[in-house]
Amino acid sequence: MTQASPKSSAPSSLQSSIATFTPKTGLSDSARKSAATKLESVLSDMQIALLKTQGVHWAAAGPNFYGLHHLTEEQYRAMFEAIDELAERMRALGHSAPASFGQYLDAGKLPDTRAEGFDVAAMVDMLVSDHEAICRRLRDDIGDLDEGKDYATIDMLTKFLAFHEKAVWMLRATRAS
Repeated sequence: MTQASPKSSAPSSLQSSIATFTPKTGLSDSARKSAATKLESVLSDMQIALLKTQGVHWAAAGPNFYGLHHLTEEQYRAMFEAIDELAERMRALGHSAPASFGQYLDAGKLPDTRAEGFDVAAMVDMLVSDHEAICRRLRDDIGDLDEGKDYATIDMLTKFLAFHEKAVWMLRATRAS
């Protein structure tokens, strides 16, 4: 079954719809729903962290500017790719992915903290705190998903856990005196 897109003046060849389906890949409906719910929350937190990381990237100044500027760019680019993978996994599970700031704030658990006006150390500490929170969430989610035998999602989240642990280390290293 497909849902029609809103009426548009665009030619019919440009109009699209979102296909809905129920995959028959060996996961139970409850396992797919549980995974999609967890993925929505992780995706939302990563989107919030990405935006905050970009804020630090743009706002940072001082002696560590060059290194922090490049580190945060590397991190937000990696999170962008991860968010795309999370959304595609949700679609593979037969669910839609969040695609608005309101949905991110509703489904995510990270605070909507602004980097603007902080000193560089406080901005880095904010990012460290966010990455650590995502690590804790991922550990819990991976454990929960093991019961449903969703190994593809577990593998994906394990990879993202390693990324966020490395982000914590690298950001903390920029704060070392």
